[in-house]
Amino acid sequence: MYYGEETHDCNPRGMLRQMLILPLITSRVEQPVGTGFSTGTPFATNEDDISADFVEFFKRFEDLFGIQNYEIYVTGESYAGRYVPYIANAMLDQEDECYFNVSGILVCLIKRLPSFA
Repeated sequence: MYYGEETHDCNPRGMLRQMLILPLITSRVEQPVGTGFSTGTPFATNEDDISADFVEFFKRFEDLFGIQNYEIYVTGESYAGRYVPYIANAMLDQEDECYFNVSGILVCLIKRLPSFA
């Protein structure tokens, strides 16, 4: 080893080996269908319809990428605070910890500072 070179050993019990984080993918799921940049014909009439749609999507997502048996934390910011509890509840109602091992929820409100430009 030369001066300035670094070596790294992998920690077999490291945090990244213990959990899966999908912030870029899951933070881009827009609910309900037809809002934001999402495409499709809106059919949801209440939060139960929206959460059922999300549960179906999420199970297919887990199958597609082979990521079952992870702890699930349902998160959202701002108006998503209305959907997060319904989605988490719908996942728990499935009684399937292989796909929907809900371990917690997080809702945050981001307050933007006024622009002085």
